[in-house]
Amino acid sequence: MTDPIEHEATTPTSGGSRAETLMAVTNARVAENAIPGSNRHSGWLAGIRRGITPSGEVHALVSAGPYVASMPERWRQGAIRAAAIRAINKDVRHDATPGKTVGRSLYRLHLQEGGDSIESQIAALPLMNLDAAALILDGLIGRCAKHGIAVNFTDLARTLSKWGGGFENHSRQYRSQIVIDFYTNSRID
Repeated sequence: MTDPIEHEATTPTSGGSRAETLMAVTNARVAENAIPGSNRHSGWLAGIRRGITPSGEVHALVSAGPYVASMPERWRQGAIRAAAIRAINKDVRHDATPGKTVGRSLYRLHLQEGGDSIESQIAALPLMNLDAAALILDGLIGRCAKHGIAVNFTDLARTLSKWGGGFENHSRQYRSQIVIDFYTNSRID
Protein backbone atom coordinates (compact mmCIF):
# COMPACT_ATOMS: atom_id res chain seq x y z
CA MET A 1 0.00 0.00 0.00
CA THR A 2 1.29 3.46 -0.84
CA ASP A 3 1.46 6.30 1.63
CA PRO A 4 -1.32 8.88 1.76
CA ILE A 5 -0.53 11.98 -0.28
CA GLU A 6 -0.78 14.97 2.01
CA HIS A 7 0.48 18.16 0.41
CA GLU A 8 -0.92 21.39 -0.99
CA ALA A 9 -1.24 20.17 -4.57
CA THR A 10 -3.61 17.36 -3.64
CA THR A 11 -5.32 18.51 -0.47
CA PRO A 12 -8.05 21.15 -0.77
CA THR A 13 -7.56 24.31 1.24
CA SER A 14 -9.97 25.40 3.95
CA GLY A 15 -13.57 24.51 3.21
CA GLY A 16 -12.67 21.33 1.35
CA SER A 17 -14.53 18.19 2.32
CA ARG A 18 -13.16 14.70 2.95
CA ALA A 19 -14.79 13.59 -0.34
CA GLU A 20 -12.94 16.37 -2.16
CA THR A 21 -9.68 15.36 -0.46
CA LEU A 22 -10.08 11.73 -1.55
CA MET A 23 -10.84 12.92 -5.09
CA ALA A 24 -7.80 15.23 -5.11
CA VAL A 25 -5.59 12.32 -4.09
CA THR A 26 -7.21 10.04 -6.66
CA ASN A 27 -6.76 12.67 -9.39
CA ALA A 28 -3.10 13.12 -8.44
CA ARG A 29 -2.45 9.38 -8.48
CA VAL A 30 -4.25 8.89 -11.82
CA ALA A 31 -2.13 11.72 -13.27
CA GLU A 32 1.10 10.28 -11.88
CA ASN A 33 0.32 6.81 -13.21
CA ALA A 34 -0.35 8.32 -16.66
CA ILE A 35 3.36 9.17 -16.94
CA PRO A 36 4.99 6.50 -19.14
CA GLY A 37 6.80 3.94 -17.01
CA SER A 38 5.07 4.98 -13.78
CA ASN A 39 2.94 2.49 -11.94
CA ARG A 40 3.66 3.56 -8.38
CA HIS A 41 -0.01 3.85 -7.47
CA SER A 42 -1.42 0.96 -9.52
CA GLY A 43 -2.31 -1.13 -6.46
CA TRP A 44 -3.91 1.82 -4.67
CA LEU A 45 -5.97 2.72 -7.75
CA ALA A 46 -6.99 -0.92 -8.25
CA GLY A 47 -8.37 -0.96 -4.71
CA ILE A 48 -10.26 2.27 -5.33
CA ARG A 49 -11.72 0.93 -8.61
CA ARG A 50 -13.25 -2.00 -6.71
CA GLY A 51 -15.30 0.53 -4.74
CA ILE A 52 -17.70 1.06 -7.64
CA THR A 53 -19.99 -1.60 -6.09
CA PRO A 54 -21.00 -2.32 -2.50
CA SER A 55 -19.27 -5.73 -2.62
CA GLY A 56 -15.95 -4.09 -3.52
CA GLU A 57 -16.26 -1.24 -1.07
CA VAL A 58 -14.38 -3.05 1.70
CA HIS A 59 -11.39 -3.40 -0.66
CA ALA A 60 -11.57 0.30 -1.53
CA LEU A 61 -11.55 1.19 2.17
CA VAL A 62 -8.01 -0.14 2.43
CA SER A 63 -6.94 2.67 0.07
CA ALA A 64 -9.56 5.31 0.90
CA GLY A 65 -9.78 4.75 4.65
CA PRO A 66 -7.37 7.50 5.72
CA TYR A 67 -9.45 10.04 3.81
CA VAL A 68 -13.01 8.94 4.59
CA ALA A 69 -12.89 7.14 7.94
CA SER A 70 -14.52 10.00 9.87
CA MET A 71 -17.37 10.50 7.37
CA PRO A 72 -20.91 9.25 8.00
CA GLU A 73 -21.43 5.92 6.22
CA ARG A 74 -23.69 7.16 3.43
CA TRP A 75 -21.35 10.08 2.62
CA ARG A 76 -18.35 7.73 2.73
CA GLN A 77 -20.03 5.37 0.26
CA GLY A 78 -20.66 8.25 -2.16
CA ALA A 79 -17.08 9.51 -1.87
CA ILE A 80 -15.75 6.01 -2.58
CA ARG A 81 -18.09 5.54 -5.59
CA ALA A 82 -16.90 8.89 -7.01
CA ALA A 83 -13.22 8.00 -6.51
CA ALA A 84 -13.87 4.61 -8.15
CA ILE A 85 -15.44 6.31 -11.17
CA ARG A 86 -12.36 8.53 -11.44
CA ALA A 87 -9.94 5.61 -11.14
CA ILE A 88 -11.87 3.59 -13.73
CA ASN A 89 -12.03 6.50 -16.18
CA LYS A 90 -8.36 7.38 -16.12
CA ASP A 91 -8.43 8.59 -19.74
CA VAL A 92 -11.02 11.31 -19.01
CA ARG A 93 -9.40 14.66 -18.26
CA HIS A 94 -10.23 16.35 -14.97
CA ASP A 95 -11.31 19.99 -15.25
CA ALA A 96 -12.02 21.92 -12.05
CA THR A 97 -12.67 25.22 -13.82
CA PRO A 98 -15.26 27.23 -11.84
CA GLY A 99 -18.71 26.62 -13.31
CA LYS A 100 -17.68 23.30 -14.87
CA THR A 101 -20.03 20.60 -13.58
CA VAL A 102 -20.78 16.97 -14.29
CA GLY A 103 -24.15 17.96 -15.77
CA ARG A 104 -22.49 20.35 -18.24
CA SER A 105 -19.99 17.70 -19.33
CA LEU A 106 -22.79 15.20 -19.86
CA TYR A 107 -24.69 17.78 -21.91
CA ARG A 108 -21.62 18.11 -24.16
CA LEU A 109 -21.61 14.31 -24.48
CA HIS A 110 -25.29 14.45 -25.45
CA LEU A 111 -24.48 17.01 -28.17
CA GLN A 112 -21.68 14.80 -29.52
CA GLU A 113 -23.63 11.54 -29.57
CA GLY A 114 -27.19 12.76 -30.18
CA GLY A 115 -30.30 10.69 -29.56
CA ASP A 116 -32.27 10.59 -26.33
CA SER A 117 -30.44 7.79 -24.48
CA ILE A 118 -28.23 10.16 -22.47
CA GLU A 119 -31.10 12.54 -21.78
CA SER A 120 -33.26 9.66 -20.47
CA GLN A 121 -30.50 8.43 -18.19
CA ILE A 122 -29.88 11.92 -16.81
CA ALA A 123 -33.59 12.49 -16.16
CA ALA A 124 -33.79 9.21 -14.19
CA LEU A 125 -30.73 9.88 -11.97
CA PRO A 126 -32.57 11.60 -9.07
CA LEU A 127 -34.83 8.55 -8.74
CA MET A 128 -31.94 6.11 -8.38
CA ASN A 129 -30.17 4.93 -5.29
CA LEU A 130 -26.46 5.69 -4.96
CA ASP A 131 -25.25 2.40 -6.43
CA ALA A 132 -27.43 2.57 -9.54
CA ALA A 133 -26.58 6.24 -10.09
CA ALA A 134 -22.84 5.52 -9.74
CA LEU A 135 -22.99 2.79 -12.37
CA ILE A 136 -24.93 5.02 -14.80
CA LEU A 137 -22.54 7.93 -14.23
CA ASP A 138 -19.53 5.63 -14.66
CA GLY A 139 -20.82 4.54 -18.07
CA LEU A 140 -21.62 8.08 -19.21
CA ILE A 141 -18.32 9.52 -17.99
CA GLY A 142 -16.47 6.68 -19.71
CA ARG A 143 -17.99 7.78 -23.00
CA CYS A 144 -16.64 11.32 -22.48
CA ALA A 145 -13.07 10.12 -23.15
CA LYS A 146 -13.97 9.14 -26.71
CA HIS A 147 -14.99 12.74 -27.46
CA GLY A 148 -12.26 14.50 -25.43
CA ILE A 149 -14.81 15.90 -22.96
CA ALA A 150 -13.31 16.82 -19.58
CA VAL A 151 -15.22 16.19 -16.33
CA ASN A 152 -15.07 17.96 -12.99
CA PHE A 153 -14.45 14.96 -10.76
CA THR A 154 -14.44 17.16 -7.66
CA ASP A 155 -18.05 18.10 -8.47
CA LEU A 156 -18.81 14.39 -8.87
CA ALA A 157 -17.33 13.65 -5.42
CA ARG A 158 -19.33 16.46 -3.85
CA THR A 159 -22.53 15.25 -5.51
CA LEU A 160 -22.24 11.53 -4.79
CA SER A 161 -21.06 12.03 -1.20
CA LYS A 162 -24.30 13.94 -0.50
CA TRP A 163 -26.55 11.66 -2.62
CA GLY A 164 -28.32 10.39 0.49
CA GLY A 165 -31.56 8.47 0.48
CA GLY A 166 -33.52 11.04 -1.48
CA PHE A 167 -35.78 11.93 1.42
CA GLU A 168 -33.88 14.85 2.92
CA ASN A 169 -34.00 18.30 1.29
CA HIS A 170 -30.22 18.48 0.81
CA SER A 171 -30.20 14.98 -0.70
CA ARG A 172 -32.87 15.91 -3.25
CA GLN A 173 -30.94 19.08 -4.06
CA TYR A 174 -27.71 17.20 -4.80
CA ARG A 175 -29.55 14.49 -6.76
CA SER A 176 -31.21 17.10 -8.95
CA GLN A 177 -28.15 19.28 -9.57
CA ILE A 178 -26.80 17.14 -12.42
CA VAL A 179 -30.18 17.31 -14.14
CA ILE A 180 -30.47 21.07 -13.58
CA ASP A 181 -26.96 21.65 -14.95
CA PHE A 182 -27.67 19.38 -17.93
CA TYR A 183 -30.85 21.19 -18.95
CA THR A 184 -29.72 24.74 -18.23
CA ASN A 185 -26.44 24.16 -20.03
CA SER A 186 -27.94 24.56 -23.50
CA ARG A 187 -28.60 28.23 -22.78
CA ILE A 188 -25.20 28.87 -21.17
CA ASP A 189 -22.72 27.18 -23.55
